[in-house]
This record gives sequence, C-alpha cells and structure tokens, in this order.
Amino acid sequence: MSRPSPRGVLTLAGLGVFAGVEGLQSYGVSLATPQIAATLKVSAVSLLSVRVPGLLVTYVLTLAVPALSDSRRLAVRVWTTRIGAFATALVLALTGTVRGPWALVGVLALGALFSVPGGVLQRSMAVPEADGTFRIRALSAAQVGILLGQVLLPLGILAGAATSWHKALPVAGLVGLAAVVIGSAVQRPTEAHAVAPPPADEVANWGELTRSWRATPTMLGVAGSLAAIGLLLMPYDAVLSIYLHQHFHLGLRGVSGVFLAMAATALIVVLASTAYADRLLANRPVQLARWSSIALGVASVLLLVGALLSGRTAAVILIAVGTAIANALLPALLGLGMAVTPGTQRTALAAAATFVLTLGSIVGVAVAVCVTDRYGTRYALVSLAGLGVIAAVGLRLASTQVAADQSRCDEQSLRVRPEGAARSGASLLACQGIDFSYGSLQVLFGVDAHVEEGEIVGLLGTNGAGKSTLLRVISGLGIPQSGSVMFGGRDITYLDAEMRVRIGITQVPGGRAVFRSMNVVENLQSFGYTLGRDRRAVDEAIERCFEAFPRLKERRTSAAAMLSGGEQQMVGLSKALILRPKLLLIDELSLGLAPVIVTRLLDMVRRINADGTAVVIVEQSVTTALSLVDRAYFMEKGEVRFDGPAADLIDRHDLLRAVFLEGAAKGVVA
Repeated sequence: MSRPSPRGVLTLAGLGVFAGVEGLQSYGVSLATPQIAATLKVSAVSLLSVRVPGLLVTYVLTLAVPALSDSRRLAVRVWTTRIGAFATALVLALTGTVRGPWALVGVLALGALFSVPGGVLQRSMAVPEADGTFRIRALSAAQVGILLGQVLLPLGILAGAATSWHKALPVAGLVGLAAVVIGSAVQRPTEAHAVAPPPADEVANWGELTRSWRATPTMLGVAGSLAAIGLLLMPYDAVLSIYLHQHFHLGLRGVSGVFLAMAATALIVVLASTAYADRLLANRPVQLARWSSIALGVASVLLLVGALLSGRTAAVILIAVGTAIANALLPALLGLGMAVTPGTQRTALAAAATFVLTLGSIVGVAVAVCVTDRYGTRYALVSLAGLGVIAAVGLRLASTQVAADQSRCDEQSLRVRPEGAARSGASLLACQGIDFSYGSLQVLFGVDAHVEEGEIVGLLGTNGAGKSTLLRVISGLGIPQSGSVMFGGRDITYLDAEMRVRIGITQVPGGRAVFRSMNVVENLQSFGYTLGRDRRAVDEAIERCFEAFPRLKERRTSAAAMLSGGEQQMVGLSKALILRPKLLLIDELSLGLAPVIVTRLLDMVRRINADGTAVVIVEQSVTTALSLVDRAYFMEKGEVRFDGPAADLIDRHDLLRAVFLEGAAKGVVA
C-alpha cells in the first residue's frame, strides 16, 4: 500500500494529539522562562538548570520502555499512550500552580515520568500504519501534533485567553485533557501493531542493540544529528525566550508572538517536506541522508546568524526558518534510521531516539548555562547552533555508507527466525562472510565456517592467518565489519561476550586461561559463579575438575601465576567442565608444553566432547590437531583456503608446507 487505511489515518491523528499534549509542558516552560524566573525569584539562567532533573528522568526511562514492545497484548501499548497523555495533561495544569523552584523541578520530573512511555510508543506504533513509501509521513504525525500544540498555546495567550503563565499553563492543561479524550476516541490501531515479538530467548538487549548500531555508520550520523536537534529545540527555545526578553524587552505576549511565528513556520515546512522525504527514502536513501545533512547545516547557520543580528524582524525570520527546518528533520532522520535497522528493533529505536534527543537537550542546557554565565544569552545561542553545524558534517560523512548499511539491514531481517520455527536444521555455529579489522588493518576477509553439534573442528594456519581473531568474533570479543554469526539458528552477531557465555559459548584463550593473582580454587570458583550458580553446585563442579586433573587438587592453594604452563591449561580446560558449554573454543592448547602434558590435555578435550560439547581448537601443531579433529579449516592471510575432513588436509602439501616451514624456522616440530 502507498498510504494508511482510513482507520490508520485516525490512529495517526490520535497519536499526534497525544504527542501534542505531552510536548506542551516543556514548551510552555521554555516560552515563559523569564516570567517564571521573575515569579519564583530566581535568575533565568538558574531556571535552565531546573530543567535537568526532568531531562534525567526522561533519559533513564527510555532504557526501560522497549520492554513494552514485548507485550503480546496490543491493548497494553494502546492504553500506555492514552494514560500517559492524560496524566501529562493533568501535570501540565498543575505546573501553573507552582510557587517555588523545587516544586517546578517536581512537576517537570513528573511530566517526564508520564510522557516518556507514551511518547516512545507513539513513534513505534506509527510505523506499521504504512509501508516504506509513507514512512516519514507516518512518523511526522507526532511532530505535527507537537507543532499544533506549539501554535495553539501562544495563540491562546495572544488572543487573551491567559494573561500570565499561571493562567496559560492550567488552561493549556484543561484543553489538553479534552484533546486526549478526542484522541482516544479516534485512535484505532490496526492488526499491523499486533505482530508477535521474537521468542523470549532472542529479545535483543540494550548491549546487543548498541553494538549493532555502533557498527552501522549511518546510525552514528543519525544519532549525532538527533542529539543536535535535541539541543537546537528545547535548550535553544528556553535561551531564546530569555534573549528576547533581555535584548528586545519583550514580555509574555511579545515572546508568544515570536514563538507562534516559529511554530507556524515549522508546521508548514513539516507538512510540505515529508512527501518529498518519503520519495527519497523509498528510491534514494543516500540522497535523503545528504539532503538531511545539508538541511541541518543550513538550519544551524540560520539559527547562529539570527542570534547575531541586531534587528528584531530579521532575527525572528531567520530563527523561525531555522527552527522549522530542524523540526522537519526529526521525522526524516527517524525514517532514515529505521531504513537501516531490522523491523524488530524499531520500538527500541524509537526509545533510543528519545534517549539521544534528551542527551542533546542535557548537553544543550549545560552549554547554555556555562556560556550564558560568562558571555551572555546571545553567545549561548551561537554556541548551540555551532554544535549543530558539527553534527551536520558528521551526518554528511556517514551518508556514504547508507547503501551498505541498508544492505546489511536486509540481510539481518532475513536471518530473523520466525517464532516457532525449528532450529534443528541449523548448524550449531555458522559464520557467514565475516570481515574484521583492527582499526584500518583488515584481518579477516569474507570468512565462512560452520560447526555441527558434537563436532571437533580444527582451525589451522600460520601465525597472522586470523585464527585467533575469528575466535574473538565467535566469542563476542570483536564486532565484525560485515557478515554474521549464527548460533543454534539465532543471530548473535552483536550479542555481547557475557551473554554468549550464558547461551553456551566458552573460550579458553591461549596463554591467558587463568587469573594469575588468584589461586586454583578461586579461579575455578570464578568460572562457576559466572552463571550465578549456588555454592554447592560450584563445589561439586570443582570436585569433578579435581577428579579429571588430580594435579590441580595438589596445587589447589597455589597462585595461578606459580603454576606450570600445562597446569594453567588444565585450569583453563576446567572452565568447560564447570560451565558445560554447547561450544568450546580453545586457542593454542599445546603451545610450549611437553608432549606428555599435551597428550593428557587432548584426552580431556575428547572427554569434554564426549559429554556433548562441540569444540573448535586453534592449533599450530598440525600433527596434534589432525590426531584430534574430525574436520579442519586452513586459513591463510585472513581467508579460508581449505574446509573438509581432517584426513584430506594431509594430502594438501601446498597448504601444509607453509606451516612446516614456519615451525622449522622457529626450531619446533609442527
């Protein structure tokens, strides 16, 4: 479809109404900052600082809101938006009754507490109402609602409905309550909202999401731009009202006139630009990113120049146009972000957008307070706009990666396992097209590898071939630049190392398998407590380790640093005996050890494998590896040169010759 259904249009209208109500408190306080400061007998700059606690509440709440998207009941999300808007309208009316700065802190924090959950879900619930050809217009519903509220509030003041902020905010709150009733009546979310969430064991956490987004250059550019818009809107508005009062001697009605011009201009620009932005998103997303970077730069420059002009009319015109462009960019940037993230992440992305906008506002308030104290409000406005120019440059640089990021997003979406789909047909571990770099040095080039349940797989090659790096990617210690890591049918490419241990992946690193300052028992206890097991279970697991390695029992109180290399590797392998992972990664098991010790360690690896653990072992010694593994990979210069049965590798003299020559050069037997 190219546009929402009539029912979808009503839902978008309802969401827009809620957004408009929820945005009025912050906007009203910004508009009336000089008057509120005078009433509360504090400086206007101090009143800027009063905004911080409310922003911090918003900042914290956005971390928890994505959990609402996991609800299988659409009604939970619908009523969250309705109740949040209703409560925010009540708090808005209450804001006009405050008589002290601490009371203002309280009502601002209370307003954030009620408005954030609904605000996050409004954007995420708008997306299913239309496909990619109408996405930005759907997302702009909330922004249109906010701007309508920003038009009506100063318009009411100018029309004489309220002559002071004490009257204006309660009146706005009462109007907001009526608007919420109307919005609730027209809100009719479609079944598109009722898409079932992913299985419980596959719900992405914030760590996984942020790792994924940090690896997406477009998302970094979008995040920087959203932060810039966060500081160009709320902090800039608050400082602007002070500036207009101090430099042009405008009262509440005069400032309301300027804010009315800004909001009306922004509303016109948003309505006029979203269709064009949608066409760009659908056909040329790279161009949308470039257009957005230019628009952000222009908006920032207009706001900067407007603050420097001494003529009131010219300054208001430039600031109004700059603010209008910044408002139009918000839905465009959200649409661009959603184009490079899988659909399952969109509610979290809506929360993250609020998170980043709030972070920008907090930074903006800090900058505004510091600069205003030292140089005055004019240069505070200039400083805020200057940060917007920097963000525009960052978005322009990120725009070159939009096509690659969108392609990777499509691949991620295809890898999502539908709820109830069987995992039995998938390999235990599957690495596909892994590229990995240390800074500008690329180490892995399109590596494909898989491990079946119960297998022992050898990873062979010369030093510098990328073997240990591949293990780091599998264990979550490194994020690939491209490609995917699947485990049991689940995409874990961006899952952090701690969570990979919990789902059954354990690594024994070469030469670093122990905590050197701890004794043997303490090392083994640390392995057991990794999964939060109780003391009795851990003690029983340690006894199993001592049965397997009697030498460790003799050295149980010895510091790990005092153990021999073989004993340290025994401690490392004990991790597998305690954690009982599905997949064990071993890096350089035999390095520097006597043959008799190596034999004992290999026997233990076989025992671990016999208990059901698949094993991937990186080994320099071809002889040692081929005596143990079922199948082998041979890597050279970051690429897989051989994949097949271990017995077949013996006949590949073209590959093994490099290993034997390297071993001979070091004076060791390969």
